[in-house]
Amino acid sequence: MWNWILRPLLKPRQSLPGNQLLIARTTSGLVIVGSLVLFLVALPARMAWLNRLALQTASVFQHTTSLDPSLIQAFTRFFPPFALVIEIGVMLLYCLTAAFIFARRSEDWLVLMSAAGFTAFALHITPTLNTWMGNDPTHIWIGILAKGIGLGLAFLFLYLFPGGYYSPAWMRLFFLGWIVWVVLWLLYPDSLLSFRDPYTISVEGFILLMAWWGIGIFSQIYRFAYVSGPLERQQTKTITFEATIVVIAYSLYVPLREAIKVMPQPELAQIIFQIAAPYLFLVLVGVIPIMITFSILRYRLWDIDLLIRRTLIYSILSVTLLAIYLALVVSLQALVSGWMEGLPNYALAGTTLAVVVLINPLRRRIQDSIDRRFYRHKYNAEKALEWFATLARNEADMNKLTSSLVAVVQDVLQPEQVSLWLPATNMVRIRVRSDESASLQSDR
Repeated sequence: MWNWILRPLLKPRQSLPGNQLLIARTTSGLVIVGSLVLFLVALPARMAWLNRLALQTASVFQHTTSLDPSLIQAFTRFFPPFALVIEIGVMLLYCLTAAFIFARRSEDWLVLMSAAGFTAFALHITPTLNTWMGNDPTHIWIGILAKGIGLGLAFLFLYLFPGGYYSPAWMRLFFLGWIVWVVLWLLYPDSLLSFRDPYTISVEGFILLMAWWGIGIFSQIYRFAYVSGPLERQQTKTITFEATIVVIAYSLYVPLREAIKVMPQPELAQIIFQIAAPYLFLVLVGVIPIMITFSILRYRLWDIDLLIRRTLIYSILSVTLLAIYLALVVSLQALVSGWMEGLPNYALAGTTLAVVVLINPLRRRIQDSIDRRFYRHKYNAEKALEWFATLARNEADMNKLTSSLVAVVQDVLQPEQVSLWLPATNMVRIRVRSDESASLQSDR
């Protein structure tokens, strides 16, 4: 075992020999089943806690808001089962994903480790087990061990995927450090080392937890930049993108939780945050196993480059439009503050209309900037094709047209050699020779 931790020599594409494969499958299956059993055992305690939270929320609403009592009563009835359905749904999604990849690739030790990690990590990230742990020392020990395994397998996955080896090599020291961390966590369950509840964690504990996730993301970025081939880079890109999105979302969770404490009516703000934020985060976390599954199985059902590109474009666009809207509202408020209270409805309508008009121009500018900065090859290819399309409509000289066609093919595909034939049958044939050979035929 220690040899495997310090110097794993197995490759994901190689099958484990007889007994080792049986042990790996059994261990992975035990982690999956054990995590699911713990989750099911914790459900009654979780439901009781959610009922108490609903009653507490209803009391706060009654004292701090003018909501209709019937709405508050309806919330008290429907919130606990709704919240529990989300928790069960996320756990079920992780378990089904684990079972699917286990069945499809059970000869691959990295897949077996990933399947076990899915359910163990889901047990950590869903708040269900936290209630069951309570103050019972036995429950606390079992819960810490389960959460330590879940986080450890998640970190190990980031250290090893997709090649099955540590990258960089010294990353193995961090996994050994995590084993020591879990032992200390078991010995001192109430110390700064405790990551028991990611939703009520202290600010100091949050910083330490984010450092562990940052190390894993660094490993994936390093592998992408210096180690991986084309296929592994596509897989690494998918994992890094999803992990980064989730870590960014979680990195906002604790600061927002702390900022709410100094807001007006902090009791109301805190209770709303407590009933809404964890479940919004769980919905986001539920996407992780889907994307990882496609990366493991090497399916290409979507283009991750397109997803990343659109995420960048629309995230920047949303932030820019919001900033413009707020700036306009504040500016107009400052202008009219001398002779009227608040902005009239027509001013707000005009501001909204101005922001709507800016959507398409801003989107095009942002898209061009992102393409030039991050997708330069694609940007250059699109510009070259646009230029040739314009030339083909206006150029009557066949020699200039054919030489331009060859130049565009050379620029877009960058082959080692390009040949162009114009046979008497009015067929244009371009043959491109490169490492990834391709041919293009078109009727004139």
